[in-house]
Amino acid sequence: VPLKVEGAYASAKAALAAAKERNPKSPRLALEEARLEITQGNTEEGRKLVDEAIRLKSNYGEAIFVLAQLDIDAGNIAGAIASLEQAKLLNPDDAGLLFRLGLLKYNEEDYEGAALSLERAVELVSDYANARYFLGLTQYHLGQIPAALAQFETVQSTNPDNEEVKNIIANLKNGRSPLGDPEKTPESPPIEE
Repeated sequence: VPLKVEGAYASAKAALAAAKERNPKSPRLALEEARLEITQGNTEEGRKLVDEAIRLKSNYGEAIFVLAQLDIDAGNIAGAIASLEQAKLLNPDDAGLLFRLGLLKYNEEDYEGAALSLERAVELVSDYANARYFLGLTQYHLGQIPAALAQFETVQSTNPDNEEVKNIIANLKNGRSPLGDPEKTPESPPIEE
């Protein structure tokens, strides 16, 4: 369907409808139908179907994550954070989820909340460079300069050719903000993993 193959959407809808007839209480089928609608740009219908999946299984982490993504796309960051907090309760050891939650909180300037999520992410995956990068920025904003420097030095050890990380380390060592003045936060994770 995402490749826009002619007839794929109609075939997928028919297959999902047939499967739902056989298993009408399946949260997985509701979520798959939601994803199908979302790929077609039918986000409102997709949201209704995600809500249906969550009604069928209130602790359905995958559906909660899709709901958070819909909230992010709609600019409802508070809703996305609430959804990811709920998903974190269900999946406390999901480093990727913790990173996304920490990044959202960082962007909302909730540095203490961001630090909690990002610290847990790097506890789970010690070489998670992007989580360490944003943890370093978070620690800088919390006034924890030596800890921030340590995070960036760890990132540099696994990404020795990254010029941005080298500049951040130099800035911190020279008493400047990590990203220079005025501070400019990257829009996406800077480290390729």
